Formats: sequence, C-alpha cells, structure tokens
Amino acid sequence: MYGLRKNSDYNLPGGSNRRSSNTKRQRNIIVGVLALILVWYFFRVSSDAQIPSKAPTYTDSIKKNDGSRPTPTGQVAIDDETLIEDAIRRNKVVVFAKSYCGFCKSTIETLAPMVDNLYILNLDKHKGGEEIQKVLVKKFKQETVPYIIINGEFIGGNSDLLKIQNQGTLPSKLFPAI
Repeated sequence: MYGLRKNSDYNLPGGSNRRSSNTKRQRNIIVGVLALILVWYFFRVSSDAQIPSKAPTYTDSIKKNDGSRPTPTGQVAIDDETLIEDAIRRNKVVVFAKSYCGFCKSTIETLAPMVDNLYILNLDKHKGGEEIQKVLVKKFKQETVPYIIINGEFIGGNSDLLKIQNQGTLPSKLFPAI
C-alpha cells in the first residue's frame, strides 16, 4: 500500500494517464530541441564553408588592401577596365565573385583542385567592387556573379561551368593542346 504506485493508480477520468502524458510531453520537447540543434548546426556548417586554401584571392596577391597597385611612376592609379584586362591576361583562370555567394563558392570548389593559379577577385571585399561589377556587366552582358574566364575566354556563371564539366569539356578548356 505504501510502496511504489502502479500506473493504474494515476488513471484520470477519460482514461488518460498523467504520468505517460508528461513523459510524452517531455519526449516531444527533447525531440524538438534536438531538431533545432541539428538545424542550427547544419546552417552554421554550411555558412562556414571555406574557400579551398590553394585558391588565392586577388587581395592576397597585392600589397595594398584597397585593391590599387603602384604604377611605374609611383602613383596609385588603375581603372576598372585595366584591372579586369590585366587579371585576364596574367592568369589562366579568373573568377570575379562575391564572398557570400553560394554559386561563387561552388565555382571555386570546382576549379581549385584542377588549377594551380586560380585568381579570385571578391567584388564585395574590394574597394571598387561595385564599379568593377558595372564594367563586367557591360563587357560580358551578365548581371550575376560569378564571372568565370578560362584562358581569356568568358565561360559564364556557375551553371555554365557545371554544364561544360558535365559535358566533359572542362579539362580541354583548362588544358588546351599546345
């Protein structure tokens, strides 16, 4: 009589059992909290995706953080068109991107393992990024990032890169026969 009670001692009118009801409620709360933790972890991990370390950015390859370079006379002056043409002329693969763009990250993750000197200019981190993008829009007739140029040829955006990769023609574009 004074020992442990059976579940039947807690029966309430209507056949509901308070102890099992509380247990279900606690279990539902725990499942909900775990689901929130998993969602939080998924979004944290996906937003913390890093650009591969072997893919240098434009700002890594220059001495000034403002994106300008000294001219032979010592003056710091370079227009956007010249910066774009210089990047294309000096590098095998050029990507004009934005650091927060998932398509840009996908492009870089696709190209970085294949190419040693991948040149990336993050327009959102560059002092004159908005003006450079205006020149890119005018030059290539595309309004969205990334802008991918391989061996001086404008490829397009990430979907265009994936298309030529799926067709199997990406290696021939990256490494043309000499």
